[in-house]
Amino acid sequence: MAVKFLSDGHFSGSSTDLTLDSQLFLPSFSNTPGASPTISFDSGSGGISYRNSGGSSDQLWFRAGGSNMAYINSAGIHSSGNLYTANAGDFRNYGGEWHATTGLTGNGFKFENTVDGVALTLSSTGNADFTGSVTATSFIKSGG
Repeated sequence: MAVKFLSDGHFSGSSTDLTLDSQLFLPSFSNTPGASPTISFDSGSGGISYRNSGGSSDQLWFRAGGSNMAYINSAGIHSSGNLYTANAGDFRNYGGEWHATTGLTGNGFKFENTVDGVALTLSSTGNADFTGSVTATSFIKSGG
């Protein structure tokens, strides 16, 4: 059965599949994506939107629970919330050293288990505060 495009932007027909022989062009937006994403699921407030503001600043936005939660652009993945992995998931860098960075002065790092508390705090000046004991196979003291 053929699928028909209706003037209100919906499809008509009994087929649940849509096959295209070429590209599908969807509208982009010029500002932060709003409550009506370009691609929506179940007519809910979640979905995917695309923004092209010229040059290399293309952005693919992901919306869930009525909020813009993340976007991808040439700089990487930007999240407005937490990032989760599965039990066996890792954050990896196959091409070199793994870097954890922050973009503001004075920010340090905390390694925390939300059940047991903070295990390690690294200050912005390089001081380390371990909650538990530290075990090492060798120790080299430097400085004063």
